[in-house]
Amino acid sequence: MTRQRFVTGCCRLAVAIVLTGGLFACSQQAGTPARYYAIDSLVRGQIHLLAARHATLTKTASLGARQDTATFTPGDTLAWTKELDLFLELKTLNKPTNVGAYTVTDNLPDTRSNLRIKSIETQQPLPVRYLKVFYHGTPARVRRIEAQFREDNSLYHSGRFLTMEFDELQQQPVLLAYSVTGGQKIFLGDTVAYTVSAKVSVPN
Repeated sequence: MTRQRFVTGCCRLAVAIVLTGGLFACSQQAGTPARYYAIDSLVRGQIHLLAARHATLTKTASLGARQDTATFTPGDTLAWTKELDLFLELKTLNKPTNVGAYTVTDNLPDTRSNLRIKSIETQQPLPVRYLKVFYHGTPARVRRIEAQFREDNSLYHSGRFLTMEFDELQQQPVLLAYSVTGGQKIFLGDTVAYTVSAKVSVPN
């Protein structure tokens, strides 16, 4: 198996875990307004920007004890959508049924930087447990996204931690790096753990 195929396979496993959990409910989420944070608009904007700029990915993936790295250029918006699918799933927090389920706290100080934080959290057993937006000045100038996605039922327990790092290009956010760390434990089975981390290079 080539490096890129292994790295891609890890990403597909992560997507498969999402599909198994029934979180990929496109028909239910189509047209959902951004009640808490327009994460899908942010991600789709990056998909189009990175495809147009012919950005390159250097991606490291690990599955169990195996780890490998590949560098490649996703060819179009479809390829970038496949790369960032898991981040698009964070839009489930904006479902109409979740109105009032989250507590939003804005303008929090980040103790590690000069950024401010918009924190969206819930105590309910919803898939998106929290989403934090680290920004400079205003939320539109996003610098980092952190989120936890988790689902538990009688058949399996799964969860993942997602991050996105941004810089600013022509007064617009541009993705610099992202990561997904997670795992799934099947009832009476072993835990499958995976990590995908990527750095994005945008040509000048």
